[in-house]
Amino acid sequence: MKVLLTGASGFLGKNFLKFSTKEMQIIGMYNKSDDIEKFVEENKLENVTLHKCDLTNKKEVDDVLKKIG
Repeated sequence: MKVLLTGASGFLGKNFLKFSTKEMQIIGMYNKSDDIEKFVEENKLENVTLHKCDLTNKKEVDDVLKKIG
């Protein structure tokens, strides 16, 4: 199952990442975070792919959606 998670670097997003099943392929989108990549690495979340994206910027959203298919 693929899941697109916006706000991956926030409180709810990080808890979702941490407690979700490893069978999920999670695509996490975040905008302003210095520690989300470290968080994913430290928690060995190999099923998570991160993309930096400002959801208020249509071009950035379109670019990320093209990347992830």
